[in-house]
Amino acid sequence: MKIKKKLQAKPGALPDYMIRLISAEGWIDRLSSGKVGSSSLDLSLHGEMYQVEALPFPTSQQKIQDLLVSVPNSAHRIEDPLMRDRLYIARLTESLNFPSMIYGYCNPKSTSGRDDLHVRLLADGVPQYDTVPGNFNGDLWVSIRAQSFTTLVQPNLSLNQLRIFSGDSRIKTREEIMAIHKESPLILDLQGELIEDDFKFFDPRDGSIYLPIDMESDIVGYEAIQSGEILDMSADNSIDPSNFFRSIPRPKDGVLFLKKGNFYILSCGLNTRVPVNLSCEMRPVDDRLGEFRAHYAGYIDDGWGIYKNEKSPRGDTLTLEVRPYEDMYIRKGQLIARVVYEKMFDLAEKPYTQKKSNYTEQCGPRLAKQFKAY
Repeated sequence: MKIKKKLQAKPGALPDYMIRLISAEGWIDRLSSGKVGSSSLDLSLHGEMYQVEALPFPTSQQKIQDLLVSVPNSAHRIEDPLMRDRLYIARLTESLNFPSMIYGYCNPKSTSGRDDLHVRLLADGVPQYDTVPGNFNGDLWVSIRAQSFTTLVQPNLSLNQLRIFSGDSRIKTREEIMAIHKESPLILDLQGELIEDDFKFFDPRDGSIYLPIDMESDIVGYEAIQSGEILDMSADNSIDPSNFFRSIPRPKDGVLFLKKGNFYILSCGLNTRVPVNLSCEMRPVDDRLGEFRAHYAGYIDDGWGIYKNEKSPRGDTLTLEVRPYEDMYIRKGQLIARVVYEKMFDLAEKPYTQKKSNYTEQCGPRLAKQFKAY
């Protein structure tokens, strides 16, 4: 009962040691070894999978397993590739038994987003994606759509991650987030220098920060191409990227054309930092900035862009997974992404930059970990 009182007393995203503690309390069942990040839990494919044309949300009393029976479906062997632009529903290994004082949100992992896998959490009795409310008791599933490439997955692979919160952890105003920024910079230019006119990037309506597109790198991005090859998610730094993507050199006039429906890996034009007492999420931008999706993965760990013994803050660039819904031009300095910071419940035992990752020290756009350097 002590842990419940502790959670009721303080809001924030739960760090690694708290995730392990609530698992020991029985609130997370079948927690896989090595799946706990600094402030998130990697969820694992169990192996049971079905292909469907579509799936409605469950009612408040309906299990996903029972819902599947009500729609046309066919069992899919997880060892067989996921065909491009088809919808699959897969059971996850973990199940949850949350008390009322905690809740969770889910995001695709960075690798899923960069490989153009559209991944959404489905939970028993929850009529929305990527959401685990307080008092939840049930199983977790995931919807998967390989949008650009025929893709091979396997049991125990993690395509998405769960963050767990107590209370209202949001930073809600521009004044609050700017005060944090002045104490420990959250955004810097690509050379790691402070920005004189940083005020313009902070949304006056809430605590979010807008980020511009990078048009300074020699390669500003990558565009997915039609490929007859299978993208194996178990590969590690071994796939020839030219079979799946073409590189996009820096446009001479600072203007880049994006074709409706195509998939692009681009990069933000500012460096970002996430202090260890905060976590961060990339959220959809205002549609008045254009009809496009700027990301599929969205979670940015506590400690992102912050390095031990650094003489001055510099940060790292965030990669964008962009799909325009109309033909569009983007130009240097154009705002393309939005990040929202939230408070941590406590500091993690091992923040992100103390762990080995494929995506630390990013500078410019970077493909998923399966690919060799372009």
